[in-house]
Amino acid sequence: MVALLVVLVSAAVLAFLYWWFANRWKPADKEWCVMFYLTSQVPRSSTPISRPDEETGVPAGATLDQKLDQVVDTIRMLPCSLSKPAPPWDNAYVAYRAIWADVQRDPEARVVSGDPAAPTATYFSGESIYDVGLAFDLSTDITDFFMWVYENCPANHYAVFFWGHAMGPGGLFQQSERPLVISPLVRLIVQFTSWLAGFTGTTNQWAGVPGIASLQKALHSVVVSRIAKMGGTSAMTLPVGALPTVPPPSSGSPGSSSASTTTPPQVLQVPKVEVVLFQDCWMAGIETAFELQDDVRYIVASQSIVPIGYRPGGTLGAVWPYQELIECMMAAPNTFGPQLLQKLEGFFNANPNNRWPMLKVLFSLMDCAMDLGKVTAALQDPFQKLVTALDMIGPEQRSKLIDQAFAQSGRLFEMDGNRIAVGDQALIDVPTMSHYLSVPTSWPANVVVSADEAKAIADAAKTLQKAMVTVVVTNFESPTPITASNLPYSGLTALYKSYAIFGEDSYIVNNTYRSSYDMFRFATETSVPATVAGEIRSWADFAFERTEW
Repeated sequence: MVALLVVLVSAAVLAFLYWWFANRWKPADKEWCVMFYLTSQVPRSSTPISRPDEETGVPAGATLDQKLDQVVDTIRMLPCSLSKPAPPWDNAYVAYRAIWADVQRDPEARVVSGDPAAPTATYFSGESIYDVGLAFDLSTDITDFFMWVYENCPANHYAVFFWGHAMGPGGLFQQSERPLVISPLVRLIVQFTSWLAGFTGTTNQWAGVPGIASLQKALHSVVVSRIAKMGGTSAMTLPVGALPTVPPPSSGSPGSSSASTTTPPQVLQVPKVEVVLFQDCWMAGIETAFELQDDVRYIVASQSIVPIGYRPGGTLGAVWPYQELIECMMAAPNTFGPQLLQKLEGFFNANPNNRWPMLKVLFSLMDCAMDLGKVTAALQDPFQKLVTALDMIGPEQRSKLIDQAFAQSGRLFEMDGNRIAVGDQALIDVPTMSHYLSVPTSWPANVVVSADEAKAIADAAKTLQKAMVTVVVTNFESPTPITASNLPYSGLTALYKSYAIFGEDSYIVNNTYRSSYDMFRFATETSVPATVAGEIRSWADFAFERTEW
């Protein structure tokens, strides 16, 4: 009897092992891996996005969770979900991370595949009550997801989609907050602690890394992993912007070290993430370009408000054409950038509901090339010269030139009656602003500057406008009625806080710019000695000089 039992158990174990080896996930290198990071959470300190909202198009009674479900369902139905995908989808991985606002729903990560062994995860390793680091670093979850996908879905090319409406200035994160992705018990403890801190009169909140810098940190993890796979410098501690190297090929006899001592190390071409697409408001900013320049080739983003995808009647509307966009990448892996933006423009032009309630949808394609420091090399010097020229005329004349000339100076907004229809008072479109500043005859009559000061500003603006061409490859606004009083918005944006031209905008004050951008690389790289001895000024200083936050 005992012998029979041993035989049966052994047979069962062998059968299980055979089934496991036959059906386990066996990832092979494919040409493409596409990662979606999706969140419908709203920061605690902002007004709930489920309110009726004329600007974003969220109808009464609707929630972003409903839209997120629709997006996830669309991703799950991509052709890679078939048991035997046809070309080119048989050579592509797709994975997503979804985080719902509903606290009863756990986040989930999934590799979209017809293979029943395809990996899934609710919580990543370390997301427990003991993981204090996760509670204070919002990039942890994104980085863990990227690394989870990288290990399970090896590929030659990588694309990332971000979807995170209503999550602050980047669409993803309030600078002072982080997505709640930790376990419910940790969430309860931290929320209780935050409530207790408020009750006792303190204002401590989760600090978090600024949103765009957090994205850079997460994307950088993919880049250094790709470098290590190529045999280059292998370390997650590789400094941002550092050139990865590999030993040179040896020309001596086996075991000879003469080559390594006489030949400098070879510099690898940086294996950046090929493209990042932001389905989030206000991400086509100078800050985004500077932070991501060493880790991303193409950046596709809007310098304004991005429609969420509801119809005027309040029902769910169209979802971005993910299949067409991904197929565009696969068709031309090295030159797909402009075609990708054309596909997106076609989507918004196909049906007015696709851009509802926006009058226009503004998008840009930024090309950071495959080398390091592309944006810095193109824009740092022109921006510094413009900062110097503007600093010379003092805050009063700057206010007349820019603050009080909001209709010409590239402010990214357009009024429809008494509400903002496109753009944002706190943002300036740099190409439009440069065009305006380069023509002193169009400046307000009450601007009093010397001929030399006017020439310095105009020359610097012309140079900056030309420099933008090296970064902004393609841009569109949909539809595009261009008149003398309606200049086309295009290109990158820079943060600039208006001083109560229309009064304090509650949408901006409550939802977006709550902390200084001085910590961003953009602020540092535009710093110049000010006219006042011992002071340093930058574009970010100009942005915050008028209003204390």
